[in-house]
Amino acid sequence: MMNKISSIEGYDGCDPELVMQKRLLRSDLTPYQSRLLIPCGRYNNLNFLTHDELRRMEKCRESHYKDPEDDLRVLLVEPCLEETELSLRKWCSFGNHVEYFLTKGWWSVLERNELEVGDAVQLWKFRRFNQLCLALVIVEIENIEYQD
Repeated sequence: MMNKISSIEGYDGCDPELVMQKRLLRSDLTPYQSRLLIPCGRYNNLNFLTHDELRRMEKCRESHYKDPEDDLRVLLVEPCLEETELSLRKWCSFGNHVEYFLTKGWWSVLERNELEVGDAVQLWKFRRFNQLCLALVIVEIENIEYQD
């Protein structure tokens, strides 16, 4: 698995860190929702953002994402090694439960990589020239629970 992640260096990337691993659910593959949920849970590390990125995301959430230019844009390296720019957004539900999700371009990622319900994936963060980047990796892991 580290072989796939070590290729991050080929993208001038540094500081790779596992953000999450999960099995894709129907809600991750629904055109209506068009987003990848990054849930809280024992496999996931939601402390991957800088203080400035967190502040920017909070500002966007408070404005209800009215201005698309305010979105936190991230580069995603897909399993097929294409690079796509997506929006990373914050979701706060009842009881201050915080989750993040990738949107605005997620549907194209699904189609290009032929992702299906039940596929096990990992999301890695890295920095390229100080910019937040993510890498989505399809993995063969038997013991990942379904989370959503």
